[in-house]
Amino acid sequence: AATDTASRVSDRSASASAQIETTSFLSFWLNGGYSFAAEDDRELRTYDDPVKKYLRTPDIPSFGLGMDTAGNRPWYVRLTADRSWHPGGPSTGTRLYQSIKLGPAVELQVDSTYDRQEGEQAYLGVDDQQLPVVGLRRLSQFNQILRLACAFSPRFTVQVFSQWLASNRAFREPQVYVDDRSLAPVDYAGERAFSTRTWALNLITRWEYRPGSTFFLVYTHGAETDALVNDRASLSPRRDLALMNRLPSDDGVQVKLSYLFR
Repeated sequence: AATDTASRVSDRSASASAQIETTSFLSFWLNGGYSFAAEDDRELRTYDDPVKKYLRTPDIPSFGLGMDTAGNRPWYVRLTADRSWHPGGPSTGTRLYQSIKLGPAVELQVDSTYDRQEGEQAYLGVDDQQLPVVGLRRLSQFNQILRLACAFSPRFTVQVFSQWLASNRAFREPQVYVDDRSLAPVDYAGERAFSTRTWALNLITRWEYRPGSTFFLVYTHGAETDALVNDRASLSPRRDLALMNRLPSDDGVQVKLSYLFR
């Protein structure tokens, strides 16, 4: 349980978990939880107001499971899945993390996360009187991270980091804040669908050409768009990736050279 500085209950929850580990270090686990009704001041975005506005949150049960393989093997895998039940529909999240050691000096990490929400209540905007408006949010989000580290020698290393994030959100059944325990239907005229697509790429090369003296070469690539909006909050990874390759991007190259005088 937790309260804020005004002694309002911001969290009341209980959870339990169980785990099994085999002699080959293969692990399986499951967990369950229940969040009881509380008052949340974060989703209403009223940090500058002299008096906080609280959003009444409902009871939310949740369940999760996962497994991972031995961490001392060339290929390590962790797979997790969780689900929670909101009044507007369930929310599901899955994650697949892989660490692949291609050699004693080369490691590849692939981290894939997919989230799907059908009806979580979340902040949408403000009405004509500048009162907070919330709605039931449908969301599809995919986050793909890739890391590659190569140590050609103790003095020469190359690291590559790439992240592709795609997110679509659509809101329904908007309600305006009345008081800390009440919401009322509202004819909201603002945007109800939103989209985010970002691609970030970093390449870092480090060369210690003599003890204490180093050379760095860093390349960065970034592209983003919020134009792929649809009312269903659905994703199309193949189309999105093709579009990201054609978007204008911010590209930069940095070089750093240091020399240690002895």
